[in-house]
Amino acid sequence: MSLRRALALVVFTAGCERGCLEGPVPEAPRAVEAPVDVSAAPTAMSPRCARELAEPRAFVAPGSGGVDTLAASCAGDTLAAFVVRGGTLSRTLRSTREGAAFEAPVVVSTGVDRLGPVAVDAVDGPVAWRSPMVGDDESERDDVWAAVLSRRDGGVAVLRGDVLMPAGAAGLGVVAPWRDAQGALGVYASVGRVGAAPSTVRLRVVPGRDEPGAAGPMTAVIPGELKAWEASRRVALARVEEGAAVYLEASWGEGGPRSRRALGSRYALVSQRGVSAGGRSVFLVGEFALSDADGGECMRVGAGACVRPGAMYLLVAGEAGSPLERIDVAREGVPDAIAARDGAVTALYVARGEQRLARVQVASGAVTPRALRAPEGFGAIDGPTLAACDDGVWLLAEVTRVADEGAAPRSGVTAVPVECLAE
Repeated sequence: MSLRRALALVVFTAGCERGCLEGPVPEAPRAVEAPVDVSAAPTAMSPRCARELAEPRAFVAPGSGGVDTLAASCAGDTLAAFVVRGGTLSRTLRSTREGAAFEAPVVVSTGVDRLGPVAVDAVDGPVAWRSPMVGDDESERDDVWAAVLSRRDGGVAVLRGDVLMPAGAAGLGVVAPWRDAQGALGVYASVGRVGAAPSTVRLRVVPGRDEPGAAGPMTAVIPGELKAWEASRRVALARVEEGAAVYLEASWGEGGPRSRRALGSRYALVSQRGVSAGGRSVFLVGEFALSDADGGECMRVGAGACVRPGAMYLLVAGEAGSPLERIDVAREGVPDAIAARDGAVTALYVARGEQRLARVQVASGAVTPRALRAPEGFGAIDGPTLAACDDGVWLLAEVTRVADEGAAPRSGVTAVPVECLAE
């Protein structure tokens, strides 16, 4: 998701009818190799990075236009990219072996909007999303979907299902997929109703069923509007308002202990996937303020709103019910993603118009900032995200470049070890 779109959803949020999700699934194109052309890698790089950047692998995701959302996960040496482009959600895989190519993308669904967090190792899902354009007509209702993929001898099978929410229940926040010990599939989804505070409900999804399931009793299992989900420890982070005060509240499981921390501003953008580091759940938060006046650093979003980024930090949830710990990362910044490996967290964010990285030792709170620099000719990076693999942290992004003067720009999704782009 682009930075401006993400901010706009946070600021102005209080999808296509079911038919757009039916019918034949578009055929996935073959993987398109290397729309990025790097003629020479910097000499100071490791041999691995020099080879990865000299011959970068990339693919063009199904759909039209630019990439709306990019999520990534890694299991062992298998890296998965989940891409929403023009309402089409697809998944493609590549090995993290040096110079490996991407497989052909597999279409998961069309009519996709607001893809939820994908667990750090969920290369086959589950994934969850909402249908687009909900609310354009009074008869439309929030439609929440989930899907899983399975590899078979004949290819990849996709099973998906949905739950149609009751009239008057507006979809808020992120949707987070879950699977229980028996393999049942479901989604946590936040709803808003007139006269009631936002809350998060638990939905059961039956994959492969033609008709949408019913939401059933709308019983709140997590207070507030769900902003992020850490799947391995099942910790949710939600936005809760009480009078003039605004909190980010962690919940350890349904009905489990909760702990909250007040925001310094009414607004915050949270990287929707939390990660586990050193047995603790970690979330990346960037606070920001809104005003109508220009002056100083200002990012325009929507109909004239001026966004001023504030403090960016990690919010750490340790033992169930314990106070949330804050680790400051930058004086100002807008979060993109985090990844955890060996007890350390890599944070990816934007500050003063530049893409930046920081490595944070969660146990000590030590922060090492790093610049993100692509070599000449690599192309413009948009919508980046991170994945932690066995061999290190990888950056995935849409990369756009102009091959020749006057030619139309070309773009594709590529993956590179972070160490190859960090200074």
